Amino acid sequence: MLVALLGVLVTASTLAIGGVSIASTLAAPALGCTVALLAGTLLHAHGSRRGRSRDRGVFARYVSSSIAREILAPRAHDDAPLGSTREVSVLFADLRGFTRMATTMPADELVRQLNECLEVLVASIEGRAGTVDKFLGDGVMAFFGAPSDQPDHAARVCAAARDMVAGMNRLNASRALRGLQPIAIGVGVASGTAVVGSVGTRRRLEYTVIGAPVNLAARLEASSKQLGVAVVFDAATARAAPDVPCVELGPIHVRGIARPVEVATLLELAPSWADVSRDAA
Repeated sequence: MLVALLGVLVTASTLAIGGVSIASTLAAPALGCTVALLAGTLLHAHGSRRGRSRDRGVFARYVSSSIAREILAPRAHDDAPLGSTREVSVLFADLRGFTRMATTMPADELVRQLNECLEVLVASIEGRAGTVDKFLGDGVMAFFGAPSDQPDHAARVCAAARDMVAGMNRLNASRALRGLQPIAIGVGVASGTAVVGSVGTRRRLEYTVIGAPVNLAARLEASSKQLGVAVVFDAATARAAPDVPCVELGPIHVRGIARPVEVATLLELAPSWADVSRDAA
């Protein structure tokens, strides 16, 4: 379409220049300048669209594709709001014992095995349309419910956590065939109101989520080891995902939070000591 339009404009300019009247002869230079200006504008717009598409492809290798789209989205003005309040679910996942294993293997092998595990975690998150926020050494932080609204964010995060456990089980079966030790994971999830947006300085911004659910999810991930379960989530997540079968693990004390926190896990991951007759929702 762009090439056809330029062809029409160039033809019009040629006809004007080839005319025999004085008026058309005088108008030809002006029309030629107009053609050049319009052609440049069209090419710039076309190039900008291609550039944004190319930039999204590059950014997607370093940030989540949903964040790349948010960063590159055209803004009406530079002082547009950088943040918004959303209902979200936040997930922290950690590879258990990986740091200890890292002390006994060469650097390239360490990175290869780490990336293999992170592939499983990220695929589980993005497979449920979640957003990978950042990698935390041998772990990952993600959230659901932003940048795009997801009313079912709690159900999505529970499904992602389940996928992580299943994915790591398959990976560990493959590791066993290669003579490698299994790697366990711990996952913490919390839901609630948080601020989502671009945080940082003029030179560097990071699209992230801030608020109570973030702190709680991180604490619950750490608590999963003491509780002896792979996945732990708060009562708010259980209430927001009533169709997800889960089991109460009772109230626990969480560092930095005054009151005991009611927590639960997925039914299929419930430890032997849990009362599976109690509905966590």
